[in-house]
Amino acid sequence: MDSCESDGAKLIIINSTDTFLHIISILPEMDWTWIGLQGKSNGYGTEFYWWNGQVASNILWFPGFPKIGYDSVVHLYGGKYANKPIPTMASSFICQKFI
Repeated sequence: MDSCESDGAKLIIINSTDTFLHIISILPEMDWTWIGLQGKSNGYGTEFYWWNGQVASNILWFPGFPKIGYDSVVHLYGGKYANKPIPTMASSFICQKFI
């Protein structure tokens, strides 16, 4: 799991479903805004991908907290980042707002 600092928020790049499940199990729901990840058409529908190219097993959409087993992972923005456009690259990460 890689991370970097950007304009008052901590970015965490999620590389797998397991990493995502671990992160949401230890972070409070109230500190996050969840936004759906963009995907690519595979000829039959749309697939969604992690930063490393792994296909995401479930997809999470904004707004609301993820429902494990139904929705999946995506972009998570905290605080002031919530109204910015979704990045065009197929990546999943969390922006944790500082308190």
